[in-house]
Amino acid sequence: MQKINKGEPIPEYQQWVNKNKTTNWDDLPSTISCNVRSHILKNEQDDLCGYTELPLTMGNSHIDHFRKRNGMGFEKLTFDWNNFVVASVDEDFGAKYKDGRESKLTKEDYNIIFNPVECGMDSFVQYETDGMMTPIDKNNQRVWRTITVFKLNHNSLKGQRKKIMLSVNSCYNGGMSDDEIRNWLRKEGFPSVVEWKLKVLHSQGNNH
Repeated sequence: MQKINKGEPIPEYQQWVNKNKTTNWDDLPSTISCNVRSHILKNEQDDLCGYTELPLTMGNSHIDHFRKRNGMGFEKLTFDWNNFVVASVDEDFGAKYKDGRESKLTKEDYNIIFNPVECGMDSFVQYETDGMMTPIDKNNQRVWRTITVFKLNHNSLKGQRKKIMLSVNSCYNGGMSDDEIRNWLRKEGFPSVVEWKLKVLHSQGNNH
């Protein structure tokens, strides 16, 4: 989970919000919602899920409200641009898992878990050989709770992270530069995993 650098709302969205005083998300015209999602995905998140770092398209993404719209008293943030994170549509992890019953998310958790709009997790985590994400500081409950709330160690995510690390290792040992590796793997997602693996390789003295 990398930090998302939010920009300004797109004009058509801001104009609509200014004219329509509502807390009902469904009131937002679908064309504007689609344009908001497209803009955030391309311009703020580099075509990646804001929570898992999976590569996304318009066809497999949705706008997630980091702080839930209903049931926890965050209704005033329904149209807050800084509460929008474009995420994957998977039910088993990420945004939809966060909002489901299994995550057992509480209002108090929002004071603990990482909000990618405010701070990324990439400098607080490391990865095992099987792709499992763990805190660098094993006692970091903030990291553990975030992993649990978003189920970031789902087998699918672990498997893809493992594949990325193996690719980085192979490319690095094949003589590719760091930038070449980043570019080569860009469409595969998980840039935090790429950076972590490169850092590990350099620390082990595997210089070209």
